[in-house]
Amino acid sequence: MTGDNLDPPSALERALPEWLAGQRWFRGKSRAVARCRVRDPIPLGGAEVAVTRVEYSTGVTEDYALYLLEGAGPGAPRDALAERGFCARLLELIASEGQAEGLGGAVVASSSEEVRRAARDVSDARDARDVSDARGARDARDSGAALEPVPSGAEQSNSSVVYGRRFILKLYRRVEPGVHPDLEVGRRLTAVGFPHAPRVEGHLEHRPRAGEPVLLGLLQAFLPNEGDGWSFTLAALGPCLERVRSTAAGAARGAPAQGAEVLGDYAPAARLLGRRTAELHLALGAATDDPAFAPEPFTEDARREAAAGARALAAGTLDLLAARLEGAAGALPAGVRGAAREVLAAREAILERLGSLAAGPPLRSLRIRGHGDYHLGQVLRTRDDFAITDFEGEVTRPLAERRRKASPLRDAAGMLRSFHYAAYASILLEPGGEADVERLAPRAAAWHRAAAAAFLEEYRRTVGKAPFFPREEEELGRLLRFHLLEKAIYEVGYELQSRPGWLRIPLEGVLEVLGGS
Repeated sequence: MTGDNLDPPSALERALPEWLAGQRWFRGKSRAVARCRVRDPIPLGGAEVAVTRVEYSTGVTEDYALYLLEGAGPGAPRDALAERGFCARLLELIASEGQAEGLGGAVVASSSEEVRRAARDVSDARDARDVSDARGARDARDSGAALEPVPSGAEQSNSSVVYGRRFILKLYRRVEPGVHPDLEVGRRLTAVGFPHAPRVEGHLEHRPRAGEPVLLGLLQAFLPNEGDGWSFTLAALGPCLERVRSTAAGAARGAPAQGAEVLGDYAPAARLLGRRTAELHLALGAATDDPAFAPEPFTEDARREAAAGARALAAGTLDLLAARLEGAAGALPAGVRGAAREVLAAREAILERLGSLAAGPPLRSLRIRGHGDYHLGQVLRTRDDFAITDFEGEVTRPLAERRRKASPLRDAAGMLRSFHYAAYASILLEPGGEADVERLAPRAAAWHRAAAAAFLEEYRRTVGKAPFFPREEEELGRLLRFHLLEKAIYEVGYELQSRPGWLRIPLEGVLEVLGGS
């Protein structure tokens, strides 16, 4: 392996582009990789940990954290995180608060007393294995298995290892130097005792000899759960829409349904999500001397910056949408072309609406730290409750941007958009679902609006008179519409790149906001 220099690429570096293309967490699959540079590999437990720079033919470079088994042979990368032995050594490093040295820096670990105690229990259990007493041997086996590592294959952008359903280690793949919001916000919530997010129990970081540290991994308490809020919501939606499918007249009967009638058993869940979201914002928006979390006013500069960023996002996304619409036949599915034309025809209205945040009257509510990428996939269903996870923010944005304070209505808008997605995804994910969309759309629209209303009602009741929540209805509507439109535009760009068949969902979201819905 080589350092960060202009030496000819090693055999491993030549093999990495093809290998990376096969990893689910690699985000550069649609770009041509010019070269990979393995920088300062650090030996650790039979593997090497390296922050590797990926250079593309065009556009900015990206850094990825790689964990490669030693002795795999030149040009034959193997991910060490697939090996339980290496995963066990990672936890040992964290529990001992140890470090592994390289030429240009070190991997450094920290942990909580809970982790250190658990590691001592495992060590004591191992010592007890020599005891002939059957009970002692059984206790040793039980305690020793308590931290057995199980690599998870579920993530798309990160990798995770679960240790005996007591801890979970999230290892970031796309990395950059600086303060990471997942660690920063997680520590804050742990310090204030917020009970509806996993406790932070330790972390791993790469500390170069020069420059800022890079967060490699975050160890958290494992929360037993029944899956994420997205799966839970789709399961609740199934019976609701099946009643409509069962009869040709069902859509007509289902369309006028409102509130609890259309939500059915999901109504308490929608309200609970509103309450937990408000409690999260109350925890993050409390007065503090910590400048990273102290609430701040919406200054003119802050409004101008938010509006400019949203307008730039919209302009680029609409340009891409126009190019796809005007491109070769089949570039956009036939079923979304009409909505795409409507959205493109509203370009000036979209840009004006987003710019109104800066041009309108001052905002009296405060900006706080929030989740940053809030949707049903970021909450876990824990028995009869919800827990909020993953405080990374939108991973396509730089760390500094993800740490900026904003209205908490940005998070609320993210959840409302997620309700919209769930309502239509429950149709599209069924075999032949596209043929059902028009017939079931009235019921889906009624469901997501009822879920949004229940969520917002409970959210408002819980936040009360918190200074970060708008006192005036005009300001509330202005901020909520801004973030709903910004989020829907972001989703249009995402679906253009990944799932064109789902484009109708965010396109309709854009049109709904413009129409005042």
